[in-house]
Formats: sequence, structure tokens, C-alpha cells
Amino acid sequence: MHRWLVALNNRQLGDASLTTAEGEASPGDLVRVTLHGRKLKGIVLKETDTRTSHTFEILESNYAPSWLIWQCLQVLEEYPINCFELLELGKNWKERPRTFIQLKAFNYVPVGTKEKELVKLLREKPLELTNAVMRKFKVQIESFLSLGIVEKVVVPPASYALTYARLEKPSLFVPNHLYEKFAHRPLPLIFWKKLLGHWTVEKLKEEEALILELHVLSSMKLPVDRNMPRQEKPPTTLEELPPYLRNLLEKGEKTLLVFPSLQMARGFAREILKHKLPAILDSGGYTRFLQEACSSKGGGLIIGTPRSVLRPWNNLMHIITVFEKPEDLAIRTASQRLPLSKFIPKDTQVHAVYPQPTTKVQLVSMAGRKDVEVLAYIKGVHDPTKRQLFLVNRLGFSTSVQCKNCGYILTCPECGTPLRYHRRSKRLECHRCGYIASIPDKCPRCESLSLEPSGLGIERLELQLGKKVLRSVKDLDHDTVISTTKVFRYLPKRTFDESYYISVDADLSSPVLIPEKKFLRNINYLKVWTKTEGYVFVLSRDIERLKSLINEGESIITENVKQMGLPPFGHYIELESSEQQLSFIDAVVWGPVYYPRKKTYKYFLISANPPKAVLKEALTKISFVSFDTF
Repeated sequence: MHRWLVALNNRQLGDASLTTAEGEASPGDLVRVTLHGRKLKGIVLKETDTRTSHTFEILESNYAPSWLIWQCLQVLEEYPINCFELLELGKNWKERPRTFIQLKAFNYVPVGTKEKELVKLLREKPLELTNAVMRKFKVQIESFLSLGIVEKVVVPPASYALTYARLEKPSLFVPNHLYEKFAHRPLPLIFWKKLLGHWTVEKLKEEEALILELHVLSSMKLPVDRNMPRQEKPPTTLEELPPYLRNLLEKGEKTLLVFPSLQMARGFAREILKHKLPAILDSGGYTRFLQEACSSKGGGLIIGTPRSVLRPWNNLMHIITVFEKPEDLAIRTASQRLPLSKFIPKDTQVHAVYPQPTTKVQLVSMAGRKDVEVLAYIKGVHDPTKRQLFLVNRLGFSTSVQCKNCGYILTCPECGTPLRYHRRSKRLECHRCGYIASIPDKCPRCESLSLEPSGLGIERLELQLGKKVLRSVKDLDHDTVISTTKVFRYLPKRTFDESYYISVDADLSSPVLIPEKKFLRNINYLKVWTKTEGYVFVLSRDIERLKSLINEGESIITENVKQMGLPPFGHYIELESSEQQLSFIDAVVWGPVYYPRKKTYKYFLISANPPKAVLKEALTKISFVSFDTF
């Protein structure tokens, strides 16, 4: 009898449940393990020498693909495996072929209401024949097929694809704060299922509030522009990238271009088609063009996000990351954030296009100025004849509400964070734990009526300048753009004459691990978005600190990491448990912080050791785990 390491789907013990069991199996088999009188499903990972008394029975052979098992084993020594998600991946691998219909006769004039609705959907993109679609349009689809107006496209399950979905409109099934936070963002379907539940997701699909993404940008049959210049050395700017990609395509080498966000990937894909370079956009949906790109041994160009690295590419020669270094990018799952470098194949060459623009940064002192005076200054520099970008990385109207009589600040009763005032919804929100409250009429401490907003939020600047904040990529065509760091998800079509970074002091005091690192990233992006002869104006009440940060940024970040007692690469772990007393190995622990609403405790840890080693004793009592690597 052989002993095997098995990943269990046991949500009571946490998503990262591992055990050893005896039996005859092979990696990737779906088994049922008898554990302490309970029968749990699991997937066989690898053979081990650990003694055990547990046994299993095989339910299905080759349930999960070998490449998926290999990738999980790469991170097994350092990170807990999300076993529930692993089972979902295996399920998707064995999924039946997906059938789509696409419009064939574009000159057809629909008759009835349902026919008009169906034709409208088909003109936007191919439509998958799900049970909900068949129940609604069965008669119309059969009629269209008999008349030859549409044609069927069957996509066989040749590779794993994590389907993405967008929440397009409000619904009674989705709370308002979740809609405001996640609306119109393409997120993995498994994320929506974990956040809202499987039943709710199905209802949202029927309401057409949750739209599954299927984007086919281009096939691999477009001709390469021979008039384009050749560039064989690795590029350092975005402008040098198309000639370099053309050179790789001529050599017949398959290349994956990784952007930090899907909006950036879409923008560059449209630009690169103008150069007549064949490209496929990996937007999370599964298409036959993507299937051909995965299985083909020849060259090709694929544009996607960090998750695109998970595809089972055949003979992938190059991975190029744009705007971010490979070590800074990560693959986000429902409960984890895994470094991209852990999933890159050994034989693949990795290169980063990290533009270093020469736009000048000018510091503007706001020392001694109140919020009203800062707003007056911004209104004074606002020039409608120039293209200007105002970056306020703070949602809501103000970052807090303070009593002018006694100085009391309204805080969250659950986690102690200052509550932010949202003018549109007319309520107070905690951006840490999600607590929501109405605005009190008087101060809870001195009962004074002098409660006033304190701090600058994006809604406050929107009211001051009389301009709407950025909501979609179309708003980037305006001369005045007010936005959070959401603007950095897109590619700069037209650069700005001036950029103003307003929320610097709040960003540097935010409760993140190394806020200086995010500050320097925002400055670099602002330079990319601003003309070379333009300026990036940074408004701050502490100019001296910013001068040293801009001049000695990397050394300051390294020093901060050393002060935390970490080597250049360490682990920041955030976990939630129902137990108040937990023991950890070689870790700096903050907490526990008690959350009355959930009746759980939250811990924050920093350690140089891998998370699996730190959480060894507490692993079975943890309900939520997330971590970051720096």
C-alpha cells in the first residue's frame, strides 16, 4: 500500500486541509477519505513517507490535470493550498463541451419582443446555450437555427478556464455596499459564488444582472505588418514593445504579455491590432482561439493578466510583464494572493517592461492649511483649457467626521477605524470591516451639534470643481479627470498636461504593510500619465518626508523591511479564527482584534518563515487566511 498526500474539501477545518492516507492511486485522482469517522472528498497530490491510519477509495481517476497538481505542489512548501478551489478547478477540467450560438445573418429583421432581445444579445457577442437561455429563448433559437440565421459553435474542454463575470446592474440579491464596491468589475465566477452563494449567482444570471464574459478580440490569421521596424533587444518602454513582439512572432516563438489589469490588456490589444500583429486577448472566457493558442506548438501572441499564466500553454517561450516587475505581480484567488513567480515555468524567459518616464515632480507645501484652504488652492489651479488629472485615493466625501467642539472623531464600534462620510448615500461607512451607520444629529460625547467632515475625499473634490469622477474608460476623453487609483487600470490614450496627487498624507498613513512602496508606485504611474514637458504636483503637509522618499525610495523601503525583522522577502499573514488563544511559530503578532458581528478574532502576523510553518499548530482552527509577500 502506498501513502499519499491528499488535499481535502473540508471547509470546517479551513480551505487548506491536508492529510495522509493509504491506498492505490495516482496524482490527480478524486478520492473519498475516511477521517475521524467522517467521509470527505479530496484530490491526491503526491506520494509521501508519513505514517497514517487513514484510508481512501477512488471516486474518479485523473480528475484534476497533471499541470494543475504540479503548480499546487510548487507552492505547497510555503503556502496553504485552497482545497475547495482546487476541487472547483478539477470540476471545470471535466466540464462538458460548451455550446455557443453566433449571428450569421446580420440583415435579419426580428419580429417579436423576444426575437428582438435575442438578436440584440447576439450582435454584442456569442451567446452560450445555458439552461436559463434555453428556457427563455428555446422557440426563437430553434426557429433561427432552422432558417440559418444563427450557427452553433461547440467548444471542447481542452484546457482549464476560470470564467469571469461582471455585475452589470443592481439587484435585490446583492447588498448596496457590495454593488458599489464590485460593480462592473470582471471577477472570477468562483469569487461571486463564494461571496454571494451558488443559488444567488444562478438567480443573478437569470435576471441578467451577472454577465459571463466571452471576448474574442482577434484570430491568429491576421497578417504581420512587414513595414514595421525590427527590434531584437528587450524593450524598456511601451513604444518599443510592438517592434519587439513582431520580431518574436517572425521567429515563431509563443509570447505571453501580462498586464496588471484586464482594462490595460484590452487597451493594448486594440492598439497592437493597428500594427497588424496577430493577438488573442485572454479575458477569462474560454474561446476556440484560446484553445488553439494553448495547444499549438508554433508561435503566437497572447495578451492577458497574471491569471493567464495558469493556462496549460504548449511551448511558451517568453513572458513579458508590463508596468510591474514580475516579483510585484500576484495571482489572486478567492482567499489567497499567490506570487506570480511561483507559477512561471522554468524554461520560460521572463522580462519586464517597466517604463521610467522623465516627467518632473514638484512638491507643493500645504503645511498649516485647513481642508477648505486646500480645496480653494485646487480650484485656483484648475484650468479648463489644460488636460488635468486630480488623484484622490480616498472614497467618499471625507475621511472622517469630527466634532469641532470637543474634537471627538466618530469611529467604528467593531474595529475602531474612523468612519468615512459618503455624501451620495448619506451614511457613514467603515472601509475596514464594512460597518454602516447613519449620520448622528449630535456628538455622542458632548452632545454638540458641531459635527463637520474632516479630510479630503473624492466626492468633496467633485463638488468643489463641479466635475464628475471617473466611472468608465470613456470619461478619460474629458480634459479634467478626477479619480482614485482606478485610473491606473487603463492605458493612457492621451497624456495629461498636469497631474495633482492630493491624498498623499492619507495614503502614507494608511494601515498597509509598506505604504511608501504604494506611494512610489502611484508617483511612477502619474509620470506615465503626464506629458514629458508637464509636471506632477504632489500636495502634502510634510514636504521633507516626501523629498527623502522620492530621492531614496528603494533604500527607505529596504530599511523598513529590516526594522520589521524581515529578510528582503518575507510574509505578511492576515487570518480570522473563532479561537481567541492561538499559538504561532517565530512570528510578530498583532491582535487579536474582536469582531462582534462575526463573533471572530482577527490576527495580523509578520514572519520570515513560510506561512505553512507559522500556522502549523493553528491551521485546523482558522476559517480565513490571506497573505502577501514582499
